[in-house]
Amino acid sequence: MKSNKLPIVPIALFIGIIGLATSLYSYFFSVPLEERTVLTQMIYWFSPYVDVWLPNTSIFTIFNDSGMGYLNLAAILFWILILTGALIYQNSNGTKSNLLRLCFSIILITAGMGVVHMPLVIIFGLIFDSDSEVGWSWIPFFIRNILFVVIAFKAIKQLNELNDNKVISHSQKGSVSKGTRFLNYLMDIVIISFYGAPAVSNLFPSSHFFDYYYESMELIFQISLYVALILYYLFFESVFKRTPGKMITGSKVIAEKGSLTFGKVLGRTFSRFVPFEPLSFFGDKGWHDKWTDTQVVKEGSKATEEHKISYEELGLVDA
Repeated sequence: MKSNKLPIVPIALFIGIIGLATSLYSYFFSVPLEERTVLTQMIYWFSPYVDVWLPNTSIFTIFNDSGMGYLNLAAILFWILILTGALIYQNSNGTKSNLLRLCFSIILITAGMGVVHMPLVIIFGLIFDSDSEVGWSWIPFFIRNILFVVIAFKAIKQLNELNDNKVISHSQKGSVSKGTRFLNYLMDIVIISFYGAPAVSNLFPSSHFFDYYYESMELIFQISLYVALILYYLFFESVFKRTPGKMITGSKVIAEKGSLTFGKVLGRTFSRFVPFEPLSFFGDKGWHDKWTDTQVVKEGSKATEEHKISYEELGLVDA
């Protein structure tokens, strides 16, 4: 039977190397778009877009002397992380995938928003600007985003299944510690702020609905932050039962009784908007867990009789 599993390590190494080359090329050999060769365009096509741009700041960006080329430090960090994650995964024989899952999650977020963004730009352009012309140059990048969405989705699902099948002791199966919950929260907020909110803000047809776009950037970003938070938790917890922050710490959401339904995830998500809700985890149980009868536990399955090996089987004592 033919396996449908992705070659995770080669894909991650390819993405990391091509991405790093693209970022460095954009800084040292940047040329106007119309002067790019087919080879240059292909390099950009094979690289997912993971730059971080925040409103009214260029803290993550270094421009070259000509002002045409730039280096996005967040993107450089991402390429280093995905290469490191691939090596860790390979050297651990597939047992340590937390960093890789984080990187594929970021690709899924940015590429997914890219899939939605391009058609919206065309639709609003045709509606509000009758003189606008629809070219074909966007199609290769639209196809690229779809490709990266499929790859990232399958990679995360494949790696999650491996982690769910790991055998852990009964004592490890309870709720994770408060420190782990805090780290989950911190990582998720960083990802939402740096990747989710900027991606959502690009969906706003700003040139048509805001007369003063640049003056409205901070407002757009604030709105995008809340929209991104809702979409982020709804998607990742309902589809994967864990957010990228939880993937880093090797934890996931489960229902205390029955299965984790979309309704429970919806309740968890909107409970986060209750004032002082994040502080509730200093008590026995956080409100968005308590109100939805859910909990966050360590990934893996409890050891069963099939996993137990006797001393006789190990040859440590005579049978």
